[in-house]
Amino acid sequence: RVFYDQLGIPVFNAVGNHDLDGGDYEALLGPTSFAFDVGPDRFVVLDTERDDGRIIGRQAELLFEATELAGQGRIRNLFVISHRPVWAEVQPMFDGLFEHNTRSVLAQGPGPGVLEALDAAAAGAGVFWFSGSMGGGAPSSILWQVMPSGVVYGMSAVRDEPRDALLLISVDDGGVHPEALSLTGRELPAVKDLDVAYWRSRQGDPQPFNWRLLPLKTWNVISDRAFWWGMAAMLVMSMLLRRIVRR
Repeated sequence: RVFYDQLGIPVFNAVGNHDLDGGDYEALLGPTSFAFDVGPDRFVVLDTERDDGRIIGRQAELLFEATELAGQGRIRNLFVISHRPVWAEVQPMFDGLFEHNTRSVLAQGPGPGVLEALDAAAAGAGVFWFSGSMGGGAPSSILWQVMPSGVVYGMSAVRDEPRDALLLISVDDGGVHPEALSLTGRELPAVKDLDVAYWRSRQGDPQPFNWRLLPLKTWNVISDRAFWWGMAAMLVMSMLLRRIVRR
């Protein structure tokens, strides 16, 4: 909260798995899903760590209210923000793009009627869904995919790699304008060229190992309780085998 207060601008966070690890996020920072308006635009921030990524209950109410307003042309743009790209789990065109990202256990997508409601809403307003959990093998820090209905699905994430970039969005009466801001000085394509076809054409490109991530990766392993359960099981098995051999 001290960090956010010092920024001097509003900050709205779409929670992910790391935000909720301590179990006290809501007590400190408030609800994990909510909606708000900025002028004629509606923003819906979702908690995709809840209900295995399905948008149901109160979250569905927030989203479907917004899609109804958009379909009626009563808002200019609808921006949906989430950590997991649950929208990709049930659309085959995105298969294999976000390897090793945070995903639903059953990979069942955002739930019944969600994608259809977004498609219908795009007839009356701009509709955008941005997510951030793209995994470590991504060829770009940004994805921008325009669907036949007009819905835009986007991704943006940084991972301490040469490709790191921020996705900046500016909005005016002329539309929604995306811009990529490189964090490393690397020259980047136009955001609207960073679609599924671009990603497919660069899948499998060798990525140099980032040694700066080694401490983080090590900590992630040893701080996982599964690691210590495995160590304990291995110790017990070793002791049993030793006793058997000595008999």
